[in-house]
Amino acid sequence: MLVAAMWDKLQDIERRYEELAREMARPELATDFQQLQALAKEHAFLEGIVSLYRDYRRVDAALTEARSLADESPDQELAAMAREEADQLTQDQQRLEEEIRLALLPKDPYDERPVIMEIRAAAGGEEAALFAGDLFRMYSRYAT
Repeated sequence: MLVAAMWDKLQDIERRYEELAREMARPELATDFQQLQALAKEHAFLEGIVSLYRDYRRVDAALTEARSLADESPDQELAAMAREEADQLTQDQQRLEEEIRLALLPKDPYDERPVIMEIRAAAGGEEAALFAGDLFRMYSRYAT
């Protein structure tokens, strides 16, 4: 279950997301390309978090419904199906919680900047060249 502070933060993010959508829809903003671009960039950044939050709320509501159906249903077969669904929804809820926690981690301001790296074999002859080649392969595989 999400803690209250995280829940409040997600609600604030959703409000900001909707505010940005309203702001971008204003006709007078069409002439100010730089402001529109900045708003669109922030809107796109928040879209993933808001999508996860909405999915979490949907799964939470379905889980509550499945649990109440499993507890209150006189039909044993229906109650068993509801318990299976509740188990699956619980797993989905835990997965979404983890994804939300990762999405809320602060981003590095340098994440979107390009990197230029030079790898040279220095003193050491053939072994240094082999190490430089290994290092290059490691970084190139990491980057893709």
